[in-house]
Amino acid sequence: MIVGVDIDGVLANQIHGVIPRIKERWGVELTYEDVTHFRLPIADTDIAVEIVDAMTTPDYLLGMPVHPGAHELLDSLAAQHEVKLITARPTHALAATRRWLEVHGLHYDELVSAAETLKSQHGADVLIDDYTGNISEFLERSDGYAILLSQPWNQDLADLDRWLLSKRLYVAKDLRDAQEMIARLEAGSPLQTVDQRN
Repeated sequence: MIVGVDIDGVLANQIHGVIPRIKERWGVELTYEDVTHFRLPIADTDIAVEIVDAMTTPDYLLGMPVHPGAHELLDSLAAQHEVKLITARPTHALAATRRWLEVHGLHYDELVSAAETLKSQHGADVLIDDYTGNISEFLERSDGYAILLSQPWNQDLADLDRWLLSKRLYVAKDLRDAQEMIARLEAGSPLQTVDQRN
């Protein structure tokens, strides 16, 4: 299989480094758990805009912590599948992204920017992502399967109900859970039809 894996919110903790920037720029104190919406409003802006702005700074990109389980997930996938990292990061951030992946020893076959395209257009059979909009688009425009990595900003699954019922979507509580789901797909087992986070 070709397994598409998102970077921010899946492999990388993009929130950690933007929290101090937001406090400095806007005087707003946040924790990871406070980011309950993908476009959480912050003063005259929102967190997604702040993250994109931070991506112009190589120190922000290179300083992102790796989410627990990222190495194990990618090592497991690389043993049997093609791993395609599909990120919405702007193209100017890709050089620093490659460096970050190298520094952290994260294995992959290809890195592509979906900033100007849809994630469904990169030939993945499975997409692991944290953004419900990417999940919906991928499932709508492909025949693939999707794994939504549970994060504080994606707890409202109302828009994904039909995909959960279709057995093409699974909600993973962490990256180990996502790894187990890939193993189920390899074995020809269907995706679960209920939210597995509980």
